[in-house]
Amino acid sequence: MVVSCATISVMSNLATLLKNRGQTLSGLARELGVNKATVSRWNKKKVPFGEISEIERITGIAPCDLRPDLASLFSTKQKVAAQ
Repeated sequence: MVVSCATISVMSNLATLLKNRGQTLSGLARELGVNKATVSRWNKKKVPFGEISEIERITGIAPCDLRPDLASLFSTKQKVAAQ
């Protein structure tokens, strides 16, 4: 289930977004087939653009919540898909 983007006043890190859904960094790493250290690095920095779709599929976290700095890009894609 994909959750629509909320207005974000403070950027949440990946761990917080997962925790709000009862998920963990370790669980996400396992689902993605990557090392937990990799996901921990994303938590401290940014989720790589190429991983956003898969993380959205696994977690239901909206792309604009994973990367608020790219929110306008995702909004454009959603509008085009709806047409």
